[in-house]
Amino acid sequence: MDNDNLNRLYSREIRTLEKANEIDARNDLTLEKIKLEYSKLVNSYDKLLSTVKKLTKIGDSTNRKLLKTTRELEVKEEEVSLLLKDTLTSSIKILHKILDTTYPEVLKKSFRIRNYSLSILKYMELTDVWKFEVASILCLIGYIALPKTLVDNVMESSQFKNNSIFYSHTEFGANLINTIPRMEEIAQIIRMHEVPFHKYSDLEDAETNDNYLGSQIIKVAIDFDDYISRKYSVEYAIYWLNRNIRLYNPKLVKILEKIYLNQEQ
Repeated sequence: MDNDNLNRLYSREIRTLEKANEIDARNDLTLEKIKLEYSKLVNSYDKLLSTVKKLTKIGDSTNRKLLKTTRELEVKEEEVSLLLKDTLTSSIKILHKILDTTYPEVLKKSFRIRNYSLSILKYMELTDVWKFEVASILCLIGYIALPKTLVDNVMESSQFKNNSIFYSHTEFGANLINTIPRMEEIAQIIRMHEVPFHKYSDLEDAETNDNYLGSQIIKVAIDFDDYISRKYSVEYAIYWLNRNIRLYNPKLVKILEKIYLNQEQ
């Protein structure tokens, strides 16, 4: 990638980031306008990454020429990488704004789910948890496709989750997240987070795919929050999670018990 191409790429990324920040800063946009602008941003970001891939497919002879300016290129590429990360963060913030505009109580719930998930991950002493954290924050983004009456009922009582319309939110949310480059694993975590734990034994890669662990953590965190947010005690919540243990990874329920039941006592 020569200096001219890199500078053009760098400028395009700056413009994309500025546009994302501009959308995030505005409070006068309607939900439909936010969705439209977000779609344009994702499309621009996708084209940008496609350009990166094309420009980095260079021959050996070009590589030898680039060695002369390695230090300068490394600095520039590091800056581009940081800007890509900032754009990804802005995309997530825009998704939050969409959810907050549509169902603010669901957004609040998503942050509680994130906190429970991080507590479990910390207890497990896992360090590389970025994708799990992002997935836990965005796991309910698919609610924007559900009828308001259904969402209101689900927020009041879990019994309203027992229908196919409700469970479609995981697929919708995963497909939405999948439009953002580098979010494929997060989309998989979101797609699987309502799958009962006993169903994982049917999957060939159940023991090696750590995305499934992320899905299992989110599921137990969501249902734990269902009880706690409705003013039930931690003891009551743990009791019912154990009563329905086929739905959850039992190790994760035990971790929740150790963390929060001890706090309550």
